[in-house]
Amino acid sequence: MQHVGIDLGAKYSHTVILSEMGQEQLRTRVKTAELPAWLKRLEPARVVMEACTQSPAVARAAMECGHETRVVPGNLVRALGVGARGIKTDYRDAEVLAKASVRNADLPSVHLRTETSVTRRELLACRTNLIESRKAVVVSIKSWLRGRLIHLPGRFSAKSFAKTVRQLAGLHPGGLPRATELMLETFEFLTQRIEALNEELKKIADSDPVCKNLQTIPGVGPQVSLAFTALIDDPSRFSSADELGSYMALVPGEATTGDKRRRTSTIKAGPKRVKALLVQAAWSMWRSRPNDPVVAWARAIAERRSKRIAIVALARKIATIMWSMWRRGTPYRPSMAARTGLPPNLWTPRLSGLGGLLLFEVSLLVLRRSGVADGRVPSLPVVEHLDPLRNGSLRRRSRQEDDVVDEFCLERREEALGDRVVPAVRSTAHAARDGSAFECRTVVT
Repeated sequence: MQHVGIDLGAKYSHTVILSEMGQEQLRTRVKTAELPAWLKRLEPARVVMEACTQSPAVARAAMECGHETRVVPGNLVRALGVGARGIKTDYRDAEVLAKASVRNADLPSVHLRTETSVTRRELLACRTNLIESRKAVVVSIKSWLRGRLIHLPGRFSAKSFAKTVRQLAGLHPGGLPRATELMLETFEFLTQRIEALNEELKKIADSDPVCKNLQTIPGVGPQVSLAFTALIDDPSRFSSADELGSYMALVPGEATTGDKRRRTSTIKAGPKRVKALLVQAAWSMWRSRPNDPVVAWARAIAERRSKRIAIVALARKIATIMWSMWRRGTPYRPSMAARTGLPPNLWTPRLSGLGGLLLFEVSLLVLRRSGVADGRVPSLPVVEHLDPLRNGSLRRRSRQEDDVVDEFCLERREEALGDRVVPAVRSTAHAARDGSAFECRTVVT
């Protein structure tokens, strides 16, 4: 199989073709717009390029031609050798990508979204740009008002803002200048475009069963559901909620060195627009549904930390709930989304070493005193002040390391130990790092 390295450019792209043994076979320059036709003339090969604006279109064209395609993330190309020792040319970059393909059979590649997701992301980006443009116009209009010592009392909606400014300007001796009138007309035009786009986005979200299901979550509307689904594109990309939270950059950073483990603030990365929408959804849920179990879970975090940290944790919880609902096709169920049966900031025992032995003994004591034979379900006390590690040592978890235990099932069985029979406990735990809550549900059979 041949290995084709492409360095994409605005007008021209540089390509280098290597054999399977790494020998150069062709080095040429092709117009970027003619790359799909050029790729059709090649035999099935492995095409490698760096992620950029043109890469999705070129990658799809390459896959349609039967080529194995890899779009390398921009933060990894330096590690492959692009721009090494300060030497960087278009042909050299294409050659480095081709050689990396020869060396690595499993070269990392970014996810290529479907056309539907790309179209929706473009509409959402268009709405964001229109809002930013309107914001700049409003700042300019308010600057003119302050320069004329005209006070704009209170807050106004987008529909009444232009009318109020014209009324206040009419009371000024100089009247409304032509420049400000043009700005007001621009403001009204942008407002109409934004409202029309909002209606279009709402229709798209209502016609999509996935987005319609996600909107059953309090605080999640058409824009949040569309932005989330367009970003994720395929829920099977992530194997766990932790992986999704890390991708969304709604998790704390880490600066660990040696034996000192230190957590930092939230990662300043990820999709900014989607993160902002999730935070707004979290504020909406916080204010409108104070009795929702998920909000109760977040308020427990706010009591220990701060409201801002709790809102970010709630935004991450909303994202993981949306991912789980999408993957399983289930509606929003508050009782399943967050279980707050036990207070947060507990010590979490791991079933190994000394901790496993302690939990075993405590479980036996509880089972004997709770009347399991009568069919009653006991509640296990949580072992505090202990966090057994695998090597048997004891350590307290930091607040950021509190685990959310979704299920903790205890099954009672009889095992013969010598000449007596005692109930033994088998436990299965599914833990996930999601905020700071801890819950334990016990089922005894």
